[in-house]
Order: sequence, then C-alpha cells, then structure tokens
Amino acid sequence: MESFVNKNFKVVRAPVKSVTSPSGAVTMFKNLVSPRPVIEVAKCGQCGLCVNVCPVSPKAVDWRDGDKSKPPRHTYERCIRCFCCQEVCPERAIGVQTPLLGRLLYR
Repeated sequence: MESFVNKNFKVVRAPVKSVTSPSGAVTMFKNLVSPRPVIEVAKCGQCGLCVNVCPVSPKAVDWRDGDKSKPPRHTYERCIRCFCCQEVCPERAIGVQTPLLGRLLYR
C-alpha cells in the first residue's frame, strides 16, 4: 500500500472558487439548484461530530452562536457539498435535499 501513497499530495480544504459575477449571481444560482445537507432537528442529538468533521474554514456547519444545546446549522455559502457531515452522523439526522429549482432543472 505504501507505494500508492503520494506524500507530495496537498489537500486543499477550502471552498471551491468559481467564476463569479460582482453580484455573486453564480454562487446564488448554485445555492438554488445544488443538493445540500440538511439537519433534521428532531433527530439531532447535538453530538457535534458534523461540526468536527467539516473540512472548510470557517466551518460550513457550526453551532448557532456557540450554543451547543441546539442543533448545528449549515451556512451553504461555505459548504463544498462533500457530505462528510452526513456520513459521520450517528443519528442519521442529516439528509440530502435538493431545492425546488434544482429538482425542476434536473428531472
């Protein structure tokens, strides 16, 4: 296995930079059509694993004002759609939801 490891590989843990207009129209459109992770509040156990595993900085999923008594929330402008938060959730409280416009475009 060691022969397959590329020790010079650098992981970039930042949101993907895209060509955007000065108004941010591309980012806004992406957020209106792209599938995204959504926390089901009723199922969330507030364990914080999703917050810990989020690879971007600042975190795309984080506690509301540091209040760990409520479920974390997503900031979709930062989210790179890696779905790591969904994979680690022990309660299966994070699902994937496609906004209405995305569902209409990708039928």
